[in-house]
Amino acid sequence: AIVFENGQPAEHLFFLLQGSVQFQIETDGTIVYAGAMSGGEIGGVLPFSRMTHYTGRAVALEESLGFRVHKRHFQAMNNYAPTLVQRLVGMMSDRVREATRMQQQ
Repeated sequence: AIVFENGQPAEHLFFLLQGSVQFQIETDGTIVYAGAMSGGEIGGVLPFSRMTHYTGRAVALEESLGFRVHKRHFQAMNNYAPTLVQRLVGMMSDRVREATRMQQQ
């Protein structure tokens, strides 16, 4: 099943509880593997992220279970669970560093 498609608005934070999701990017008509997420991981847009649209698609590789939080709830999440939001911002920083490292290689 497709979780999201290239070009769709990036509006959700995804918590994958079990299963696996593969990220794919289409380049010159060819679908290229861009990463994966398995149970216990988080993906999608994070609080304070500037991402506006997905730049690839996500496909569930097997029956998966998770939930999503719309970005309009991020402020309430910050009010009720500021430590969680701090950890998510840290994850976002790690993602940016990793993406920069991969581009440099």
